[in-house]
Order: sequence, then structure tokens, then C-alpha cells
Amino acid sequence: MDRNTIERLCQQLGGDPDVRAAAVVEVKERALKAKPVLPVLLEYLRKPEESYRHGALFIIGWMGDSAAPAIPAIASLLKDSQEAATVRERAAWALWRIGPKSIPALIEVLESNDAAGRKLAAVQLGDLEQRAVAACPALCQCLHHPDLTVVSEAKSALVKIGAGAVQWLERELGAGNRVARVHAAAALLSLDRSHRRAVHAAVASLTEAEVAVRECAVFALLDGAGTHPELATADYLNLLHDESHHVRFFAVLALRNSGPSKDEAILPALVQALDDNDIHIPTIAVQALGDLETAALPALPKLLDSLKNPRFDEADQAEVITAIGKIGPAAQRALPLLISMQQQHRQSFSAQGQEADGDDAENVYGEALSTAILTIQGKVTPEHAIPYSRAEIDDLVRLLGSQDVRTCIAAHAELVRRGKDAIPAMRTIIANEQDPRLLSALAVLREIGSAAAELLPILMRLCLNRDLAASNRNFSRAVLLVFRAIGPQSIPVLRSMLKSAQCPNSELVNETLRQLE
Repeated sequence: MDRNTIERLCQQLGGDPDVRAAAVVEVKERALKAKPVLPVLLEYLRKPEESYRHGALFIIGWMGDSAAPAIPAIASLLKDSQEAATVRERAAWALWRIGPKSIPALIEVLESNDAAGRKLAAVQLGDLEQRAVAACPALCQCLHHPDLTVVSEAKSALVKIGAGAVQWLERELGAGNRVARVHAAAALLSLDRSHRRAVHAAVASLTEAEVAVRECAVFALLDGAGTHPELATADYLNLLHDESHHVRFFAVLALRNSGPSKDEAILPALVQALDDNDIHIPTIAVQALGDLETAALPALPKLLDSLKNPRFDEADQAEVITAIGKIGPAAQRALPLLISMQQQHRQSFSAQGQEADGDDAENVYGEALSTAILTIQGKVTPEHAIPYSRAEIDDLVRLLGSQDVRTCIAAHAELVRRGKDAIPAMRTIIANEQDPRLLSALAVLREIGSAAAELLPILMRLCLNRDLAASNRNFSRAVLLVFRAIGPQSIPVLRSMLKSAQCPNSELVNETLRQLE
């Protein structure tokens, strides 16, 4: 690679997408042989044109640990608060690509006063995982930073480092800084759901005055399986009155995830949640009432009022209708309204020349009406009312790509509840490597577990995709977590992958195999 080639590639890497894509491929092919021209690349890091600095960093990054002599120059760009954000991001990425030799430089950035630099350094240290254990003291110090985005990235990095970070996080449980304490507890609970000291610290944080502390605590105590076993239902009921809509949302979601309960206090609390100003909270409350089935009968008047609430669109109304239907024949008083709504719906569709009860993703509302009416009339029982229709699942899959994090969380939880019924939709997503919901689908499959075994061939293809592994450093780990959740059925596939010359992450595959064996 000569000077002219470097200049051309730097220009192309800053060009339009098609030209940039070709340049990326060329860099990957040439980078391993680029060491002799490292001095030239270092010159380009000092050029005034942003595109040259960005392009040179990309080439250096693909050289890997052979580019270690460039670490001081790269770290200088990362620490420069006046440098362009895209150049600083690429500098942080280049240090990650160089590997463990860059850890001292990244720690130095962590200890600077620049919040943006600290965040970038924390992300890269997290991606170095257990190799970055030496950074734990500096990362824990970042938990005390006034910028919550710095705190969040530091916490995520400590979780990725894993067991080596535990002793440092445990020290933070005694910190005087409430934010540091609750984020340390959240990190420990991510690593071990049964960590008693972390549970106590998180529960204690639920009553703190700072909203951000309470939000972090309730999120830490909630997981896909439901409420934390050491947290009483009463604790979540109290949170339904919190001033933070995030806290109220997670509290309702926790009550819903905990399953039907004999606690008499839950029903009035869920009815009260139907009046919450944040529309996402009544939606989860409706779903929780539906889970109570016949026990939700006292809530029927409020559910019927909700059908007249202008804030509820057709999707929200479909949830209410489904909840009413699950009450069964005891909900007879709802029939006149539901039948009237069905007639209006059919007339509307007929005017458009469409079938009102067709099985398409746009007709969840009509299907909910038909199922609820038949269930209340006793013509079908709730378990035979096809509650997990293709249309309903398709609607949830769309929500999985929402920009609203709470909507994504709720859609994720619903798809997990549907288990094997959701697998065809997840198959469609993971078969398309460009689908932006790919990681979200993998997270759903991880919780579905062994029922996803039929997707092992597609998962194997994803794991062997070098481009995906290179573009997203968490991708391979996400796929292998699904293999682990599927269980022993994954072992032959993992062994086959290790024999493949294309396997880009043999260490991770070996680690997963050891855990299963």
C-alpha cells in the first residue's frame, strides 16, 4: 500500500455509500500488509481535512495489534474535545481494534474531564470484555460522574467485563453517591440476579428522592421472567404512584410479568393505572387485566369506559376488547357494545371493498372483536379462541422496531409470552441480515429457549457471517446466547462451526460449547 493508495482510500472512505463500501472491502484485504506504511498513515492523522483523519483511522484499525505504535497519536485525537465527533468515534474504534495494548490509553481518557471522551472510552473497554479488567477502578469512578450517559456506558462496560468487575462493583454498594450505588447494584444484578447485597441496595433505592435513581432501581429489579423474587408485590404497587412515568411503566410491566396473582390489591391498582396520562401504562394494565381472565370481572365497567377513551387508538382498543373477551360469559353486559362496534367495523371495511374479519396484520381490531364476542357467548373457550393469531404477532413484530424504548420492551415481553407461536415471525427477521430488528429478534429467541431449536441452521449462518461480526461487536455474542438458551441441541451445530475455517469468533463459540457440555 503506497502513499497514493492511502490518499485514494481516505477520500473514498469519506465518499458516497457505494464508493465507501468498495473502499472498506479493499482496506480489509490490504490492511494486514500495511504495516510498512504506518508512518504515512500517522502523517494523515495530522492533516487538516477531516476525511483524511477519519480514513487513516479506519485503515489503522484494520491493521489490528500491528498498529500499536500508533496508539499515542490515536489517543490524542480521542482526547481532543475540539475534534470532530466522527473522528473521535473512529479513533475509539481503532483503539478497540488494536486490542489490549490500547487499554492504558483508554483508561487515561476515562480519567480525563471530557464527558464525550469518557463515554467513547467506556464503550470500547466494554467491548474488550474480560481483557479490560484493569480498567475496572477507573470505570467504577465514572459511576460517580454527573453526566448520566457517562454513568450508563461505564455500567454497561463493567457488565461486559464480567466476573472480574464484581469485587469493584461490590465496593460501590457502600458509596455515598446514590447514583453510583444504584448503578453498581444494577450491574451486579445483570451479572447475578440473586446477588443479595445488590438486591437490597436496589430495593432501598426505590424510595430515593432522585427520579433517575428510582428509574435505575426498578429497571434493575425487573427482568423478562417477572418481578424479582425478593421484591414484594406491595413494593411495585407503591411505585404506581411515582411521579416518573418510566417508574410507573416498569411497575405495571413487573406486575403483569409476575402472572395472575391472588393478591387482592393488584386488581384496583391495575384499574387505577387505566387512567394514567402515559398511554403506554394503560396498555400494559389492560394486558395484565386480561391475564386475570374471569378474576378481572370487577374491572369490566372501567374496561368498557376505556373503549370510549379518545386516547385509545384501534390497536389499544383491540387490547381492551381482548381483555374483556378473556373474562368469558360473565362479561355478558359488554355484548351489546361489542356487537355494535363489530357492525360498524364491518360496514367500514365493506365500504372499502375489504373483508372485515380477514387474517391480515391491519385487522387485529376486527379479529379481537370476533374472538371476544364468541368467547362471551360461550361458543369458544378462551384457550380455543386462537389468542396468538398471526395478525397479532405481526403487529407486535412491527412494534419491536419502534423508536420508543418502552414500546420495544412491551413488544419483546409479549412475543416471549407467545413462545413457539412467535418463531415464524422471528425466522423472517433473522433470515434477513439487513433487518434493523435483528438484535431484538435474537433477544426474543434467547428467552423462548429450546423451542427455537428449529432455527439453528439460520443461527449458524449468522454466526459465521464475518461482515456482521465486524460491523457489530456484540452481534456474535447475541447469537451465541441464543445457542446457549436452546440448550444441548445446539452442541452438534457449535462443534460443526468450530471445524469451519470461516468461524470469526472461535473463542466465543468454544466458551458457549463448554457451558453447554
